[in-house]
Amino acid sequence: MESGGKPEQTVLFPNNPGFQDDWSRKLKDLFPVPLDGARVVLNRVLASRFQMAHTVNMGDSGSAGAVPGATAGPPPYSFQATCVGKAEHEELTPVFMAEIDNTGSLNGQIIKYLNSRVRCKAVLQTQKSKWAMSQAALDYKGNSYSASLVAINPDLLACTGVLSSSFLKRITPKVDIGSDFTMHNAQGQLKTSMGVHGKYSGVNWEIFGNVNNAGFQTGYYHECSKTTTVGVEWECSSVQGESSVALGYKIDMTESGNFCLRGSIDSNGTLSAVYDKKMHPFTLTLSGSMNHRRGLSKFGLGFTIG
Repeated sequence: MESGGKPEQTVLFPNNPGFQDDWSRKLKDLFPVPLDGARVVLNRVLASRFQMAHTVNMGDSGSAGAVPGATAGPPPYSFQATCVGKAEHEELTPVFMAEIDNTGSLNGQIIKYLNSRVRCKAVLQTQKSKWAMSQAALDYKGNSYSASLVAINPDLLACTGVLSSSFLKRITPKVDIGSDFTMHNAQGQLKTSMGVHGKYSGVNWEIFGNVNNAGFQTGYYHECSKTTTVGVEWECSSVQGESSVALGYKIDMTESGNFCLRGSIDSNGTLSAVYDKKMHPFTLTLSGSMNHRRGLSKFGLGFTIG
């Protein structure tokens, strides 16, 4: 919805480093998410802060016949609803989002600022009639640091679930460093992991890295111009013994040319691109992805109305 953008107002804590999850969010936005088949989305704005959407997917979906080695796609139909509050604490809050598909699976999220420094989030997911996931998070913004506490699938009676904490500190205007600690208790087995992360910011670029017991992730994000952005991501898993590198780019000509192009290529041989063209009153999406090593490809066509 048009009112869903970030409000323009004075930054409350200009020296706050933000949260570690935000580092990779801008980088992930460069990489395309290819479609497989056809998709039609109907958006309907009922009020300035309330929006609904119907999504129909025509292609391989989670309810279709299972193909060995294939990844389950989106459901044939889903309904989404989003409600946001007034602009305060640098964001629109509270935020209520919910999505339900044709199988009855539900995905809900709530974001609420208790005050200018404390933010709480809750995520609930079900798969058909079964409880799939619950997550609660508490974030705190200091003048020059941020702290987060996250609980995933907590069971207080059985003392199981995942508990994660992280701390991020701004050392200089360009350097942020932090650490995290995670405990995972399942079936009587307690596992712990620790990690460190850091980020260096230039005038129009950022480089960040995370290292923990399971491996490491590093990324580079560069704004070449007002319309062109490139980035590279390198992930290595010591558990699976795998490593991958991906290069992505984004050409955003929404204001002048009414189109946006995202593309990527990775070390696994996959080449992907997604083209979005705004043609009032709808947006046309053309998508393609091909893995040259495996000889696999998928193409998609999408329409977004409203």
